[in-house]
Amino acid sequence: MRYSGVVSFFRFRGGWMVLPEGCNTEWVVSQLDKFIRITDGKFVFGPGGEFDPMWDSDFDRDEILDEVVIVEEIFDAFCPGWKCEEGDCSLADHDENPWKEYRDLALRVRSFARCSDSIQQNLGNSAPVLRANDLHPWIWQAAQAFWSIGHYGEAVEAACKRLNAEMQNKVGRRDVSETSLFNECFSDDDPKPGGPRLRFSVNAEGRTAQSMRRGVRAYAEGVFAAIRNPLAHEYGVELAPQVALEYLVTLSVLARWVDEASVCECGGADAAR
Repeated sequence: MRYSGVVSFFRFRGGWMVLPEGCNTEWVVSQLDKFIRITDGKFVFGPGGEFDPMWDSDFDRDEILDEVVIVEEIFDAFCPGWKCEEGDCSLADHDENPWKEYRDLALRVRSFARCSDSIQQNLGNSAPVLRANDLHPWIWQAAQAFWSIGHYGEAVEAACKRLNAEMQNKVGRRDVSETSLFNECFSDDDPKPGGPRLRFSVNAEGRTAQSMRRGVRAYAEGVFAAIRNPLAHEYGVELAPQVALEYLVTLSVLARWVDEASVCECGGADAAR
């Protein structure tokens, strides 16, 4: 099948690869083998001669696109942030395979999948691994779409917004947000009308509970002052993937505290929201 014109593609900047937990590497290698095979081909001259190059392959474009759906899922799992820059690739401008960007990354991922077990065993890296989708769901669900296209700062900012929204929903308030909301809800004061409190399962009046609430208040202030505010108010803030991931972990800790706390209403029993 011959192709001409423009093919949409995502350019991979490089970066780190991960081996997904529970991954069937044999299946991954098999799928990538197939994709690499069907995207092989060569350029031939079209009706316009040398000024009309066309890609010649034994497989039609629809068949390749069916495989692209699977390959993109594999890339998402092995190379978070690989979809970094969308653009157009004009075949008239170069003599490259129109699937070159995908094919090159498929070759790299296939090699990594084949060798990953041997690399881990022989390099002796026994450090624990924390996957992003193991973070608190509020955080990763908000960040995932931005993360997948390499917008790491926006991923963290979206997670901050989601955390604030979930906190507001839990206590039924829209008149206050972020640091002020955490300070009020985790206050040592008793709840009042329109001002519920969040309490942990330990003795609410004990020193441990008071210490935990003080810690949450201070932690939340740090999160919104040092992570959320720079992203919201400083134009063009870019985060490296490692830094962004550490910020998401920080947000996940705060989200888990909010999720585990119970709502204490004025004059009523604690509510597990």
